[in-house]
Amino acid sequence: MARAGSSAPMMNINLNHNCDRIDLKSKTQYATCIAQFMAEQVAIPIDRVLVLFFDTRKCSSLTQGSAHDGQARECT
Repeated sequence: MARAGSSAPMMNINLNHNCDRIDLKSKTQYATCIAQFMAEQVAIPIDRVLVLFFDTRKCSSLTQGSAHDGQARECT
């Protein structure tokens, strides 16, 4: 997988949550801590770790994708 013009090893982490502790301010801090930890554990540069948060309270079964159409959709 290529990111930022490089095919060096990378990691994408998608975290689904439904709590108030993760908001616009705190998710940057949480993402940094998670990325630092994972970069050390997997021995890849921290700039090759992407952490995304998805608030499941803002999702419905239609935005998640349904078994009827077989397509997954991202929620915001």
